[in-house]
Amino acid sequence: DFLRNIGRAMKIRVEIDGVKSSIEGKIVSADETGVTLETVEGNLVFAYSNIEFGKVLLKW
Repeated sequence: DFLRNIGRAMKIRVEIDGVKSSIEGKIVSADETGVTLETVEGNLVFAYSNIEFGKVLLKW
């Protein structure tokens, strides 16, 4: 549930046009269509249909 994890660091795996990528960033927003991650490359928006999985990154 991306909405309840706003503000947390996450790693997501996406597939866009047949290319799979892992992206790390902080969730800055989420709605019924997708999620926005703040990354070192800027804010990136991903549709849920392109996200294979996501996991919260915990700092130890």
